[in-house]
Amino acid sequence: MDFRDIQLHIFNLMTSDTASLADYLACNRDLKNLTEQPPSYFRNLRVAFLSNFTLQGLPEVFEVQAIFHNLRTQTYLSPYNQYPQDILNPDSALNQFKPDLVYFLMDATDIDRAQITILLNSLLNRVRAKIIVPQSFLAPGVNSFSNPNLIGFDWDGFINKIGRDEFWNTKYRELGDLRLSPAAFASLANAIMGYAVSAVGVTRKCLVTDLDNTLWQGIVGEDDLEKIVPNAGFQNLLLELYSRGVILAVNSRNNETDALAVFGDHPDMRLHKNHLAAWRINWNDKVTNMKNLATELNLGLESFVFIDDDPFQRSLVKESLPEVAVLAPGGLAAYQGFTKLALTEEDALRGQMYAQERSRKELEITFDNLDDFLRQLQLEICVRPVSASMLSRVSQLTQKTNQFNLTTRRYSEAEIQNFISSGWKIWAAQACDRFGDYGIIGVAMAEPQPGSIWRMDNFLLSCRSLGRGLETAFLSYVLDEVGNEGALGIAGEFIPTSKNKPCETFYRDHKFKEVTKQSGSTFYEYDFSQPCPKPGFVRFL
Repeated sequence: MDFRDIQLHIFNLMTSDTASLADYLACNRDLKNLTEQPPSYFRNLRVAFLSNFTLQGLPEVFEVQAIFHNLRTQTYLSPYNQYPQDILNPDSALNQFKPDLVYFLMDATDIDRAQITILLNSLLNRVRAKIIVPQSFLAPGVNSFSNPNLIGFDWDGFINKIGRDEFWNTKYRELGDLRLSPAAFASLANAIMGYAVSAVGVTRKCLVTDLDNTLWQGIVGEDDLEKIVPNAGFQNLLLELYSRGVILAVNSRNNETDALAVFGDHPDMRLHKNHLAAWRINWNDKVTNMKNLATELNLGLESFVFIDDDPFQRSLVKESLPEVAVLAPGGLAAYQGFTKLALTEEDALRGQMYAQERSRKELEITFDNLDDFLRQLQLEICVRPVSASMLSRVSQLTQKTNQFNLTTRRYSEAEIQNFISSGWKIWAAQACDRFGDYGIIGVAMAEPQPGSIWRMDNFLLSCRSLGRGLETAFLSYVLDEVGNEGALGIAGEFIPTSKNKPCETFYRDHKFKEVTKQSGSTFYEYDFSQPCPKPGFVRFL
């Protein structure tokens, strides 16, 4: 069994209504026996589970489900009711494990709140991790926590949703203090998976939906318009995701004219064409359409979720494109892959921004000359030092930007704030044009060095802003600012990855001189005695 086989097996397991804990444990054994490394789009995460009741088996289920979200996890389960010692002992197995994420899953009925406060404060001081606790622990007046790394989970809401009488404090409590029935472990793993998805930056960006018997009931081309019945609940879910920045697209085997007419002519449609960033409505196979959508939207296939009512189409896409998450329409409500713990302004507007991008492309094809098109766009850029209000978006860009990211160094908000406090100059670039605001699309990080040559730690731009001169305009601003600080030059580094080929020659194209190659990296220097080129069709604000 290779890694792709495991991915397909887990897909079948998670979309089955009959999968048992034993099925998950068997799959976990196969996963652990694999020697093959996961694909490059996978992220690694170290996850710890602490509880005052037995959760034996939950970490194994979690590891299996994480694969569905392009996550390879290592887990640690604190021994039964030993979480106080694990937290307080600096040499404990927990502290040696150095988790990135801690789930503090507690039954609040038999705990000492004062002790929990002490333990959580100690844990916050000992580990650099997001800590997930029952929401009741964070209620006003209960504790004095104000740490962004402490995040609430609605434990009581989860128990009520799955069925308190059926799954909580059942007969299993007498069998080793299993207060939560093992049959609910898969539901719990799924309910808490979103924290892991968000923490490591594998949140999906684009939802691609089928049309017939998915977005609506009925078949376009066979049924009259009045017989098409929009699926209101499903469309409401899509609109909610759109409001949170998820990009929406369509992949349907249909006549394009007939299908698009439903969006504009049916009075009960809640989703409209202006919500869509792209569509492939044709008679091609859906795998080819998915690849074409990825190319048009300039996103990796690992950013996509595909939804279709047809089991054959779901299997075809999953077997051909294992990096894509594939769901039946009924699976969307519980799906955790779109989770974000912090929603930036750019996140909320992303769906709208991609729809605007479609309008730009429609304009572009009317021009034979790229420069003429760019002048018609009326591009403007504003570059500012990073402030506290920008930290979330700037950290997000370092975590998620792959194609135009010269070093691909990933930084948390706290790390970026520490850099600024220690004297680094960090700028964010925001752009707009005649069609709308791009939001914050670029980050540059420069560290003053002894002598006169500064160090460019990173320079990155969102892929949707590339090819319009904004990268050149942003760099020219940064070079001017560093030069004004008295530096004679600045050193830059390019660290190649499987995805950042588009910026491989960026420094060289902008008059940086190659100095050396070392450990796979190429190092450059820029001499401020020469001017940096500035695009004539980008206006600085």
